[in-house]
Amino acid sequence: MKRKLLLLLLAGLVVGVAMLLRARRADANRYHSSLAEAAARFAKEKEELSQALADARNRPPETVTKTVTVQAPLPAPPTAAEILQKLIELKTGGGFADIRAQRQAVVYFEALVGLGSSALPTLRAYLLRFEDADYTPDARRTVTLPESVSGENNGLRRRWWQQLAFGERQVGESPLSKTSLDFGVPPTLRLGLFDVLHAIGGESSEAILLEQLQRTGRALEVAYLAHTLRDMSGETHRTEILQTTHELLLAPPQPQTGAAVDKRAKDYLYAVLEMFADPTFTGSAVQLLVGSDGQMDHHALDYLGRTLRENIVPVLTFAWSNPGLTNVWDRGALAGIALPHLSTNQQASQLVRASILEPSLPRELRSKMLRALEEPLPPSPGSNPEAIMMARIQLVSGLFGELQDEELVQEAAALRQRLIRQLTDVSLVPQENSTPEP
Repeated sequence: MKRKLLLLLLAGLVVGVAMLLRARRADANRYHSSLAEAAARFAKEKEELSQALADARNRPPETVTKTVTVQAPLPAPPTAAEILQKLIELKTGGGFADIRAQRQAVVYFEALVGLGSSALPTLRAYLLRFEDADYTPDARRTVTLPESVSGENNGLRRRWWQQLAFGERQVGESPLSKTSLDFGVPPTLRLGLFDVLHAIGGESSEAILLEQLQRTGRALEVAYLAHTLRDMSGETHRTEILQTTHELLLAPPQPQTGAAVDKRAKDYLYAVLEMFADPTFTGSAVQLLVGSDGQMDHHALDYLGRTLRENIVPVLTFAWSNPGLTNVWDRGALAGIALPHLSTNQQASQLVRASILEPSLPRELRSKMLRALEEPLPPSPGSNPEAIMMARIQLVSGLFGELQDEELVQEAAALRQRLIRQLTDVSLVPQENSTPEP
């Protein structure tokens, strides 16, 4: 029994050793096979790498381009002198009727503003040369002002008289309503520079503007500088502004060209007086009423109308009696202005009466003066329509016996009857402030 067990164990041991040897032989075969494959791959890769290295050595070198951004230095900004020169040259270009030129001017002016106070010395130096460039289309031509034609002038004055006599126009019309100091594009280079100084601001700019006010002889510039200085410092320079304005009105310089901005010099100067509500020029305006040409200065008359108001009648009488006033329609205009004052001022009644009786005045004017007595006056506070009609009737009644023109006598008689009927109508109309009878 023991012998059998021993044989079995021995047989199992032999079988195990045989199997182990067989397994080790299989592992060795697989190892040698893997090693051979690895060697083959290594050889292949080595060959490929060697070929790549050879190709790389034989290939020409590659050029690599890279973009590098470098900040270039900015050009120096234009100086005030350079910008000013461009503005000067605009006057010789296509003209300021060209929209493109207008836009360029605005750009240049704003560029000067952008330079600030550094531009002031250049601007002052140029302004003191009193050179200019006119940017309005009709100012590019240098022409002398034409002589006024008496016939056309009288036509205008006849219409002006009729407007006054028939209530279509009131004496004292504001020059501010006929003038404008706001420009999209300045009409001249100098005005544009005044605006640049205003925009830069400060005491130095204000001093340059005041210096120009005291030296210029151009009405538009005086008005523009007055407007600008008033905006910058209120009434600070009132005395200098009014003094310059008075001097130019009393001794206006003779314009050398027909530039549009110079044709309304008096409008601009009297606008300054209204701007500052200045009554101190009244005495001088009275002396300026009658010009050396025998015609009436309507600017002075409007100024006196605004300043004196209802107290203007003595001035009207003074001017009407001036032998230097030879324009008959201007004399008629003075009487027409007096019409609204008939019921409150005896001088007004005498002036209108004298105009109707004056034989040297055209019959047409005297006839129209009679008809003007029938026209309704513009409403005014405190006016008494009944008293006005009574004054007119009294004036017309006093004409009989002195009128030498038979047709005018007939016109006056018919007018008196119509005025009496109007008085009756007025008396029947209740007044606004009257109290109804119980």
